[in-house]
Amino acid sequence: MKPKQCLFLFLISSKISFGYPALVTVPVIDLISIPASKLCPEKTPIEYYNQIPLAATDARKDHNSCPRQHQALFHEVVEVIEEGKLEAKVKISSAYYLNLATGQRVGNFWTLKENLIPLSKLPDALKFLPTPINFLKPETANAPNTITLIRPWRNWSVGTRFLLNLTEPTSSRYHQTYCYQDGELVKLKVPKRAARISLALSTTELRSEFVKLVEIWTAKHRRLAIPYVWGGCSYIQRLPMLTTKVIDRPGCDKELNYYQVPSNLSTVQTGFDCSGLVLRAAQAAGLPYFYKNTATLLHELSQISESDPVLPGDLIWIQGHVIIIIDPAAGLCVEARDYGHGYGYVQQIRLDQLFKETETIQDLKNAHLNQKSISRLDKSGQVVGTYQVKLLKLID
Repeated sequence: MKPKQCLFLFLISSKISFGYPALVTVPVIDLISIPASKLCPEKTPIEYYNQIPLAATDARKDHNSCPRQHQALFHEVVEVIEEGKLEAKVKISSAYYLNLATGQRVGNFWTLKENLIPLSKLPDALKFLPTPINFLKPETANAPNTITLIRPWRNWSVGTRFLLNLTEPTSSRYHQTYCYQDGELVKLKVPKRAARISLALSTTELRSEFVKLVEIWTAKHRRLAIPYVWGGCSYIQRLPMLTTKVIDRPGCDKELNYYQVPSNLSTVQTGFDCSGLVLRAAQAAGLPYFYKNTATLLHELSQISESDPVLPGDLIWIQGHVIIIIDPAAGLCVEARDYGHGYGYVQQIRLDQLFKETETIQDLKNAHLNQKSISRLDKSGQVVGTYQVKLLKLID
């Protein structure tokens, strides 16, 4: 099926089944599972969304301090399936988490309505938007004539997608694209160094693209790093991560406890958590990868067997966490690690800094095959828990 036909069917089915399709109009929007109007009735939803922090001090237990579940990006098409006064419930097609009890794929969240525009208000939208990524159609992850940011550009995140403008002369420096801004269609020149154009590549080549991206994103850059953000799936800026504060304050009839970087003045926090990093990098590379959390990716990805080599891009899974292997021979990994373990940013890290009993990938593979528990280390080298490890294939 042609990409435009896919988009047409997506939009038509959205109108019939769920409500109406809409476009994200700001660089990044936070998505939460419960309306802000219910989580904190004494604040307006706009106030509430503008104060969602980087991460709670214990995000898995304290949903109130940081309710972020996911982030959608500029130019992403969502389906509005329910509306409140200031918020909308949307369904995304680019990612899902599994309800393990029912097996249902879930991608429904709440966000601010002011950051969306109905496609019905955009003239000829079908002609000028990239084919939406849709987990029901894996080929859409690398749809033809699509430009995807692989570096932050202007105020847009990596992973932001545009449709290639085939009517303009080609340039050695720029991709000619289209963009909707303030409801108006504009032509855009995206520097080639900042973006990837979709190409018909083998899975081996796409895997290599994925590894290159996470290496670029985690290359040392003075004392700046991409911050760890609970539910985060975006990268617009690096921050000086030497100073973080724990904030304890009353709010929404509860005690809120969360992390803050004093130099960060943004209202919408951008960065990655562990699963968001894998998801955004995989889709930016063109891989058909759609898994929103660690429980889902464990269920959906194949485990490495004794006869399988561990390849660059494969994943280390422990309960509630995932790590990317970028150089098996050197034991080098990429990890988005939380603040409680002394990190709070995305970085390249050696295997022997992650786990006490493992110095090589073969040690890790043996633990995986023998279902042996290993000790996880924090930044100071102290053991912070014992976990059973699993090695997963990024793609079969």
